[in-house]
Amino acid sequence: MSKQRAQYIIMLSFTAFLISIDQLLKIIINQNISLGENMTFIPKVFGITYVHNNGAAWNLLNGHMCLLTFITIIAAGVIFYYFWRSMQQSRWLNIALLLMFSGAVSNFIDRIWHGYVIDMFKIEFIDFPVFNMADSYLVVGVCLLMIYTFIIDRKGSPS
Repeated sequence: MSKQRAQYIIMLSFTAFLISIDQLLKIIINQNISLGENMTFIPKVFGITYVHNNGAAWNLLNGHMCLLTFITIIAAGVIFYYFWRSMQQSRWLNIALLLMFSGAVSNFIDRIWHGYVIDMFKIEFIDFPVFNMADSYLVVGVCLLMIYTFIIDRKGSPS
């Protein structure tokens, strides 16, 4: 097996693992917490609040399922294409794209399966929307992509 093929299989396996973690958490929340219920873990810092999100981040495009589905398919396709093309460029770029792809696909699964995205994590010390693991993957992936684009790639990509 070629090095590129092995690397590709490892990255796709990690993607499946990340999606599985997010989906498992959503199943646990859905089965054990009532919609709208709040559970505080660290007072005034962090808790769980089970909500349905019919839109994208911050409930943008609320109720526009067809548009969100189209955007997600295009975004996931573009991310996957760049992932495939960048396999030999940089491990940091690959991780960023893998995280973004995993987040997009996992929330897409929710939209198709439930008609909404299950969100549960609540930061209590600031007014911040409730989110899920897939959202975290997307945010971390975008941050890594920006670091790669503006810092690492300009210096020469380390493996």
